Amino acid sequence: MNNEVFNNLKKLSLVYFSGQFPASKILEESRVNFDKLSCESCLKFQKKVFELTIKHPLHSCYSPANEYVRIFLRSIIKEIEARNWEASDELLELYGYYVSQPAGQDYCYRTYMFSDVINVTLLESTSIISNGSTGLRTWPAAFNLYEWLAENSGFLEGKKVIELGSGIGFLGITILKAGFHLAGYTFSDCHPTVLSLLETNFLLNHPQDKDLETERKESFHKFVSQDCNDDRRKEAGTVSRSMNWCEREYFWQRNSKVNYMSGETDVKIVKIDWTNLLYHQFCDLQPEVLIATGANGLRHEELKERVNQLFAYDASQKVVTIKITA
Repeated sequence: MNNEVFNNLKKLSLVYFSGQFPASKILEESRVNFDKLSCESCLKFQKKVFELTIKHPLHSCYSPANEYVRIFLRSIIKEIEARNWEASDELLELYGYYVSQPAGQDYCYRTYMFSDVINVTLLESTSIISNGSTGLRTWPAAFNLYEWLAENSGFLEGKKVIELGSGIGFLGITILKAGFHLAGYTFSDCHPTVLSLLETNFLLNHPQDKDLETERKESFHKFVSQDCNDDRRKEAGTVSRSMNWCEREYFWQRNSKVNYMSGETDVKIVKIDWTNLLYHQFCDLQPEVLIATGANGLRHEELKERVNQLFAYDASQKVVTIKITA
């Protein structure tokens, strides 16, 4: 196989599992050039693509949406057919399987790879707006801010950090998983559905001590919503690795804080509406650093842009890192 094609395939997993590009554009964003393949190497190429995507260990546990996979496979078939090459039996079987699977999933997994050993896997909405919120998916500003913090790690070193509007948790989960040395980290949001998904994602990436997990699970079972129908329960059971997602959402409608650990770092998830926050509530949180991925209308200074793009996302969108000033 052409070495250049093989090297570009190394990027394929990053692009595929991130879900940040349309499925039909995955090969293009991975810079896979079919013109540098030959008919003889095509079958070997297909096998390698499967190893990096659908046959990858991540796919069996945290798979993307069915429609996403189907369109991706179809894009490979189109490239092969355009050159009158042979599609492998495995490719055709996989495509047939995903054609038969239901489309229109509301949630799917996305995995963001930023080192050979560290991945962040999140359960996300497949829609831009869901349940009246845009906070159920990850946005480019979160990637950009983490990349800036990775290049300026002293900004958070030893501090108590509060994140405003954490959404489903990408920024904080990645900071904690990357091993930043913090005095504490607090996630915050005000939407019960967002908070339930944030907590799901935190536990997915930061498993807790079994005794604590059992205690937490029992406490959640006390808050089972009578409004959770069987379909919703079934959906929650297929996407949650620990406590029932439906129960979590019901819990967050009636509660405002939970505590966890990430290594040696104390972690809080709190329900806060920052537009109606009282002064004493802010003081109780004892923040040393506030971070957020939106600060419209606040006085600020622009900081130097991050140098390296670590994640697979569309970096053409204008994102500015700022520091709020008095």
